[in-house]
Amino acid sequence: MIIVWKWKDLEKAEKTEAITYIKGLPDALIVQMQWYKTTSTSLNGIAQKIQEQDKDAKVFVFLHRGNKYVDEDVISLRKMVVQAGRPSHLFKCFLFADGRDFIYYSTQSIGLLGNFGHYMHDPEYTIEEEDANGVMVQKMQEVCVYEFNELRQRNEILPRYFNTVWNYYEFEFQKKIKELRLDLLSHLAEISPQHINENSQLASSWRKKIERNNILFFRLRSFLGFYSNANIKKKSELEKKLCEQELGELKNHEREKYISYVFDDCDANLTAVEAKEKFQLVCKSLYPIVDMKAKGQESGISLMEINQLLYDLASCIENN
Repeated sequence: MIIVWKWKDLEKAEKTEAITYIKGLPDALIVQMQWYKTTSTSLNGIAQKIQEQDKDAKVFVFLHRGNKYVDEDVISLRKMVVQAGRPSHLFKCFLFADGRDFIYYSTQSIGLLGNFGHYMHDPEYTIEEEDANGVMVQKMQEVCVYEFNELRQRNEILPRYFNTVWNYYEFEFQKKIKELRLDLLSHLAEISPQHINENSQLASSWRKKIERNNILFFRLRSFLGFYSNANIKKKSELEKKLCEQELGELKNHEREKYISYVFDDCDANLTAVEAKEKFQLVCKSLYPIVDMKAKGQESGISLMEINQLLYDLASCIENN
């Protein structure tokens, strides 16, 4: 695992990288990198570090959005790594930021990172638990994702934190697609008569229905690439501001719910040919719903077809 972040210990030591080992897992480690994107070649150092890992090892790379990394960098890094000879299925790249992704301890009380440049360690972390009377009460306890050595210095990461984060990100994309699919179906089923589920409706009709739930609509836009950097560059200044506002609302919702909803790193990680083809079909079929300027406004699609498209994509990713 490689985590490119604003590491305070590296900054203090004036280093750009360090290695942390995992207790009881000799084949696992975390490479800390203090690596800001300053030029178009900034990804080269990360790509080189990936190539230094065992050729048969699966590598997860986490790029901090606050270090100036965006969706296009995920695409570029993947291309560099695959061209250098690492099989695409042995490499995934994720974006994270602002204490709102699973890798942070604060989201689900199991992640690796604190919110301020360190592995999670808080001597007085507030938790809630039931007392003897079944009443929820707050109490303070020490939380630390690593062991200390005899000098009370950081030692190895505890495996339960590393394994939980690794296992989550192994299946993050299919999980988020499944959740989007179920939330879409739940919302549309509530406001649509049952008999129209099999009937095609125009994109404008679905758009009006989904827009009633702003966050759901923004999630669908994110999933279909409406907010991608490449797409944003083509928009007017007013459109760019509207996109920033929508993404801001979505990110605030992530902070409130401690769940990641943004899909800015999903598309680039779909490496299997079948998965790419299914994602392209989903975009072709559903993109007119989220963008009234897109082609296909006169093409109809049913709720059953929407369900099947998303189900097939999630299943394909899971099986590849």
